[in-house]
Amino acid sequence: MAESVQPPPLAGWRAASAPQRHAGVAGIQVRARQVAVAPPLAQRWAVVTLVVLVPTCLAALVLGLRPALTVITAGAIIAALVGLRRPVLGLYAVAVLCTVDSMTRVYLMNGGWLRWNTFNYLLLVVSALGLPFLLRFRNSQLRLLQALAVLLALGLLRTPDLARGMQDLLGMLGVFGLLVYFARAADEPEVWFWLGIVTGVLGALIGLAFYAGVEPAGRIDPNAWSLSSLTALFAIAFGYPSALLRRRGALALAALAAINTGWIFLSGSRGSMLAACCVLAYLLAVTPGLHRRIGLLLVGALLIFGVATQFGDLEAHALSRVARLFDSSRDLTNRTSHRWSLAVGGWRIFETHPVVGVGTGGFIPAWRKMGDAGDIPDFEAVARGREAHAAWVKVLAENGLPGGLLLAAVVISFALRGWRRPRLRALGLFASATIGSIFISTEFQSKGVWFLAAGALVILNQEVFLRVMHRTPDGGRSP
Repeated sequence: MAESVQPPPLAGWRAASAPQRHAGVAGIQVRARQVAVAPPLAQRWAVVTLVVLVPTCLAALVLGLRPALTVITAGAIIAALVGLRRPVLGLYAVAVLCTVDSMTRVYLMNGGWLRWNTFNYLLLVVSALGLPFLLRFRNSQLRLLQALAVLLALGLLRTPDLARGMQDLLGMLGVFGLLVYFARAADEPEVWFWLGIVTGVLGALIGLAFYAGVEPAGRIDPNAWSLSSLTALFAIAFGYPSALLRRRGALALAALAAINTGWIFLSGSRGSMLAACCVLAYLLAVTPGLHRRIGLLLVGALLIFGVATQFGDLEAHALSRVARLFDSSRDLTNRTSHRWSLAVGGWRIFETHPVVGVGTGGFIPAWRKMGDAGDIPDFEAVARGREAHAAWVKVLAENGLPGGLLLAAVVISFALRGWRRPRLRALGLFASATIGSIFISTEFQSKGVWFLAAGALVILNQEVFLRVMHRTPDGGRSP
């Protein structure tokens, strides 16, 4: 019933739900009066969320990250639970939790296995509650994700490290809870734009608190920290097409994207820099007109430069890491901070167990058991129990060829799905390229990559999701 007052699906990823399509002329008139009287629900919840987030993040500049993260995380968990009845609020809440996830694991949830997985448990409960919907929705992309989860679970039967394997499985299962949150809020007008605003502002301010606050930034692995701003970039990418139809909306999201990209650059994480470049390329691709693209480039470059130059030591460190990657006088092991050694070792493990792998979570024990390490560069430097640091390597070593093929199918499925819908082609290519690049430098624990996967899957299949969401058990339609 909102079709007459909303932008086309390409602009806002908006598709009418089943009850809306049959509302008729009277329904359109009622909706028009509602829009005239009050802001859309997505905007109202966004304002409420920002009223809490902005002063809390600014207070972190003086009080430190731990108190601010405590308030943000506790409030977001409560909001996520309330969001089971208020879908838009729930989506904003889990977006906030995904954005600060890497930081809360260091500053708050480091008191043992149970606390470490607080967010995972929440998403697991939501997945269980949404199981009827997940099973009813027939889609090849979702089935591939489910097949990958089943394969990881079966890998627990032969793993030499059950605890680590269960952790890997929990990290991957979170995508299903995120899917439920995305799907339930997807038909709300303007939700994508305001999701980008909320998450982009949070990423920008928490990054400022991280670098300029009273606590030293070195307490957390920069590769993990950068995932916070990277998650904000993913939400901005979801909201950008809708922002193009709003006055200064695209400029606002572009500015937030540039600030978050600046924080990612200062982290020195080259894997996150590559993923950020994918996001920026997507924003340019969907921006209409050469003049608007040039303007976007200039604004983005100035903001990134302005952010980076405020922290000279971090800027120099980040530039040196990028330069080292392209320094031909160094070997691959040195240029990739031993990631190449881990990849070669992972391939050796795969060659030994090509069919079923060594079991989910078994990479470290299998590495330690390798006898002939002569062809692995700097084996002694990395043979101290390091993780694979790459989902591609990890899955091949732990779950064999079936795992590698399933993971590749999941990644490629976004591009294939988008290719069938020309207006969403850029989104599909962006999602596949970005997820594939992230899995070069990280594993399954990052909530950011699953946030991107869940959001892109819902957008690419929005009409089918909404049709299933509004179907009652007896085959009718929900009220």
